[in-house]
Amino acid sequence: MFSERNAFASKLEPLEQLIIQLNEDCKNQSLQIQLSDDLKVKMRDVNAALSRNIFELNYQLFEESTPKKEK
Repeated sequence: MFSERNAFASKLEPLEQLIIQLNEDCKNQSLQIQLSDDLKVKMRDVNAALSRNIFELNYQLFEESTPKKEK
Protein backbone atom coordinates (compact mmCIF):
# COMPACT_ATOMS: atom_id res chain seq x y z
CA MET A 1 0.00 0.00 0.00
CA PHE A 2 2.81 2.42 0.91
CA SER A 3 4.69 1.68 -2.31
CA GLU A 4 1.53 2.26 -4.33
CA ARG A 5 1.16 5.70 -2.75
CA ASN A 6 4.79 6.50 -3.51
CA ALA A 7 4.36 5.34 -7.10
CA PHE A 8 1.20 7.44 -7.47
CA ALA A 9 2.84 10.49 -5.87
CA SER A 10 5.91 10.15 -8.11
CA LYS A 11 3.65 10.04 -11.19
CA LEU A 12 1.50 12.89 -9.92
CA GLU A 13 4.32 15.36 -9.26
CA PRO A 14 5.40 15.79 -12.91
CA LEU A 15 1.76 16.30 -13.86
CA GLU A 16 1.38 18.97 -11.20
CA GLN A 17 4.51 20.70 -12.47
CA LEU A 18 3.17 20.55 -16.03
CA ILE A 19 -0.13 22.09 -14.93
CA ILE A 20 1.71 24.86 -13.08
CA GLN A 21 3.85 25.57 -16.15
CA LEU A 22 0.84 25.57 -18.47
CA ASN A 23 -0.96 27.96 -16.13
CA GLU A 24 2.02 30.35 -16.14
CA ASP A 25 2.24 30.15 -19.94
CA CYS A 26 -1.47 30.91 -20.20
CA LYS A 27 -1.11 33.97 -17.94
CA ASN A 28 1.84 35.22 -20.00
CA GLN A 29 -0.08 34.77 -23.25
CA SER A 30 -3.09 36.59 -21.79
CA LEU A 31 -0.83 39.47 -20.80
CA GLN A 32 0.68 39.57 -24.30
CA ILE A 33 -2.79 39.60 -25.85
CA GLN A 34 -3.82 42.48 -23.56
CA LEU A 35 -0.67 44.41 -24.46
CA SER A 36 -1.32 43.74 -28.13
CA ASP A 37 -4.90 45.00 -27.83
CA ASP A 38 -3.70 48.11 -25.97
CA LEU A 39 -1.09 48.74 -28.64
CA LYS A 40 -3.70 48.31 -31.39
CA VAL A 41 -5.92 50.96 -29.76
CA LYS A 42 -2.96 53.31 -29.27
CA MET A 43 -1.84 52.85 -32.88
CA ARG A 44 -5.37 53.56 -34.13
CA ASP A 45 -5.47 56.80 -32.11
CA VAL A 46 -2.01 57.87 -33.27
CA ASN A 47 -2.90 57.05 -36.89
CA ALA A 48 -6.09 59.13 -36.67
CA ALA A 49 -4.19 62.11 -35.21
CA LEU A 50 -1.46 61.79 -37.83
CA SER A 51 -4.02 61.62 -40.62
CA ARG A 52 -5.71 64.79 -39.33
CA ASN A 53 -2.37 66.59 -39.13
CA ILE A 54 -1.41 65.54 -42.66
CA PHE A 55 -4.80 66.66 -43.98
CA GLU A 56 -4.47 70.04 -42.25
CA LEU A 57 -0.96 70.56 -43.62
CA ASN A 58 -2.08 69.65 -47.13
CA TYR A 59 -5.03 72.02 -46.81
CA GLN A 60 -2.74 74.85 -45.67
CA LEU A 61 -0.34 74.18 -48.53
CA PHE A 62 -3.22 74.17 -51.00
CA GLU A 63 -4.55 77.47 -49.64
CA GLU A 64 -1.11 79.06 -49.77
CA SER A 65 -0.42 77.87 -53.31
CA THR A 66 -3.78 78.95 -54.72
CA PRO A 67 -3.93 82.56 -55.92
CA LYS A 68 -6.36 84.63 -53.91
CA LYS A 69 -9.16 86.42 -55.72
CA GLU A 70 -9.18 90.16 -55.24
CA LYS A 71 -12.53 91.89 -54.89
